[in-house]
Amino acid sequence: MDQTFFRHEKFSFNDTAFLLFLMSFIFVVLLFVLFYKLLFYSLSIPFWEGKDKQRSLTSVDTATCSCPICRNKPIGLKNKSSSSSWLNYSISLGLVLVCSLLVYLVWSIPKERLVTEAVWNPFEILGVTENADEKEIARAFRKLSLRYHPDKNPDDPLTVSKFIDIQRAYETLTNVKSRENFIKFGNPDGFQGVTYGIGLPKVLKKYDKPFLVIYLVLLVIGIPLGVGTWWKRTSQVLENGIKKNSVILFRQMLIRTGTFRDLVATYASAFEFEHLIAKKFFPICVQLMNELKNHGHSDFRKLKLSSLPHMVFNQVILQAYILRIPIPKELKVALEQMIAGMDLVISAMIDTNATILRREVAHHWPVGFGGGFASRIMSILQVSQSLCQQLHPKDSELLQVPMFNSQLVQRCRLKEFKIHKIQELCRLPQSKLEHLFKGWESSQLVQVKEYLDRFPILDNMQVTEPFIEDEDDSRVFEGDVLTVKVSFQVLRYQDSSEASEERVLTSMGLSPCLFYCPLRKKIFWWVVLIDDERDLPLSVRKLDFWDRDVTGTYFCTFHFPSPCAGTYQLVVKVICDSVYGCECERKLSLKVRRRNITNVTPNEQEEENDEESDNSETSTETGSEDESDASSSSSFTE
Repeated sequence: MDQTFFRHEKFSFNDTAFLLFLMSFIFVVLLFVLFYKLLFYSLSIPFWEGKDKQRSLTSVDTATCSCPICRNKPIGLKNKSSSSSWLNYSISLGLVLVCSLLVYLVWSIPKERLVTEAVWNPFEILGVTENADEKEIARAFRKLSLRYHPDKNPDDPLTVSKFIDIQRAYETLTNVKSRENFIKFGNPDGFQGVTYGIGLPKVLKKYDKPFLVIYLVLLVIGIPLGVGTWWKRTSQVLENGIKKNSVILFRQMLIRTGTFRDLVATYASAFEFEHLIAKKFFPICVQLMNELKNHGHSDFRKLKLSSLPHMVFNQVILQAYILRIPIPKELKVALEQMIAGMDLVISAMIDTNATILRREVAHHWPVGFGGGFASRIMSILQVSQSLCQQLHPKDSELLQVPMFNSQLVQRCRLKEFKIHKIQELCRLPQSKLEHLFKGWESSQLVQVKEYLDRFPILDNMQVTEPFIEDEDDSRVFEGDVLTVKVSFQVLRYQDSSEASEERVLTSMGLSPCLFYCPLRKKIFWWVVLIDDERDLPLSVRKLDFWDRDVTGTYFCTFHFPSPCAGTYQLVVKVICDSVYGCECERKLSLKVRRRNITNVTPNEQEEENDEESDNSETSTETGSEDESDASSSSSFTE
């Protein structure tokens, strides 16, 4: 680089660069916050809002219950902290201050100017050229020294500094080495090296070296360490948001057992809940454990998962919660966090169940297709239902109703009422309901009535027989890709307008109430296609509130390869993950033929023809019965 550039002028940088950097950083932060707010706002509004063709959905349609009881519950844990409002105020105040600072920077930057000041140049000071010889330099020095001598200008304070510059310039130009250094490097002392600095404002100019050290430490140590820590944490989490250790734990337990108690222990032992219980709360957990022992509910000596403290104590909390034993207030935060992670952990457990390969079904279904146990999926969903309803599966499902107890359940089972399921209670007319709750206050009766009006009823479940798309031949051969379509509606009982003593099914416009759940939760519907004889889940679908159409009908389609030749009994089950007593199933029959029909013997061909004729006769005989079944209400499993 030409060093003469640095001899002519010296740039004196002001705070413009720092102000521009600070302004751009603040602008990026504000842009990110604005984008996040807009994205959150757009996702919080239903996609169908504003569309004319879907205005039939009432305004009370929400993914969570909006009754007075559930409205005060927090969604997840966002509103749980009492200081959340203060946090929001602090964030708002911080944004206001940042915006004010941004306005100040925009106002102050135009006032800054990039000022240049002259560099000390001996040739310019003496008024000679770079080619001047010693005589010209000496003549110029004598002339200027006489003019700016301090004795001749006692009233001018700048004369002294000017005289010193003239002397220094003369000494530099009369010394051969100093003159060469200045011409080559711009400094009479020679090359001064490279200086480093940061574009700090004038106020912090004297602290540039400490800031430079901090910058280098952050760049060399801080950023690599932060990236490494972040990568280490994210590498332990799968794409679905569950930790790898939790998946390994789920797989080990689901291979061994599928009982409700063991699955509750598996759920509580997930590593997502590893740090919920602090050491200072261990004595409280021990007291709760002793209380469970006194009630005779649990024997913790037989725990299958007890290698880590959180596994034991989380199991104690969940078992006490399901058995409706009061939870100490110090442990309620941990309980609510475990319930808040329900959707994530339950889905991960069901997905992990599908990775269990079973050799006993491999010779029936294609290799790698299907896995796990369908009965364990049902047990996992029972865990979800128990956490939502604070109810054990062995107890009566009527205890989901607010203010119900064991005495009232016994009263419902009397010959006068004969109510064993909650759907039977939902069909009960208003007059009989008042007779059942004789002696109750009107407010309590209204609360129970509102709960029953919100309870979901599965109806109009339609399941197609397995078929091949775009094929006219109804026969199924080995290796064909089959399709099963499922549709159902979620209805509710309501008083009939024609007769007050009757309650009829109407469209489901309200989400079910989760009275005992401490948090608001979205309702999901799980649809499972099962090979009933082998307890093999062929496919699983998870539907939520937004998977409905305009009429409120849920649709689901299964695609799966056909198994080996033979007759199979398939079952399609629909079950709610939040309430007991809301499930339905349909049975299907699948007959698969061999692909290579040339190898079929005449006797086997005659048997197949006889079976087809028998099936056609039975189908004509039972056609009227199927029509009557389709028009009637859906059958519900216990």
